[in-house]
Amino acid sequence: MADWIHKRARQNHFSALQDGLYEALGDEFWAERNGKTIRVATASDDAHLAYIDFLDKSKSKLDYLSPKLPMTLLMSGSGTFNSPYMLDFEDDAYAKALICFNKEELKPKLPLFFENLNTLLSKLSFFKLNRQTMKDLADVVDWIDVGNKTMFNPLNVKATLYMFENSYQEVEGGLFRQKRRSLPLDALVLDAFPNMYKNVVKFVQSKLLVKKSEIRLGLVLVPHSAQKN
Repeated sequence: MADWIHKRARQNHFSALQDGLYEALGDEFWAERNGKTIRVATASDDAHLAYIDFLDKSKSKLDYLSPKLPMTLLMSGSGTFNSPYMLDFEDDAYAKALICFNKEELKPKLPLFFENLNTLLSKLSFFKLNRQTMKDLADVVDWIDVGNKTMFNPLNVKATLYMFENSYQEVEGGLFRQKRRSLPLDALVLDAFPNMYKNVVKFVQSKLLVKKSEIRLGLVLVPHSAQKN
């Protein structure tokens, strides 16, 4: 029952976003026929993660080679039982575009990589005991490192788990000012400084307790050279 209520609440928020964006841009924008428009949608019907697509219909998909780096794949969820962290690789067109880096190599490997990643992410919750959270976070970071060594690095790409903190401060007129900070959780760095796991977990827990920040996870892909560590 709780899962259904949360789902309905997310869908209502998404509908409000669609209506607000439609009204803000005005009829003139939507009436233009220059082949360019935007689309607001969700990665899946549970409305865990919404996105805005900028569409240029004057270009052919046959001319599309691969995504431009760096690229960020935001994960949905908040690390709870009803809303676990997840990267939607089945319905998110941006995530599926990763295959274009090398279709022959990635098409059979990427689905398995993401399925295992989502399994590990579903266990990750910053509301658990510190030691268990540290282990679950380390498992996610280590699995991404395996993906780098077996798939991404040979294609000159590196994937890194990032943590994003969105904080909001109320200003005059009932408006809010948003501030975003990010922290890369790189396997090499965390293995060299094991205490960082403990510090990261404590930092996130402190932010979630005061409820003034939103913590999101994402997979960031950047160019990589084989000569780099």
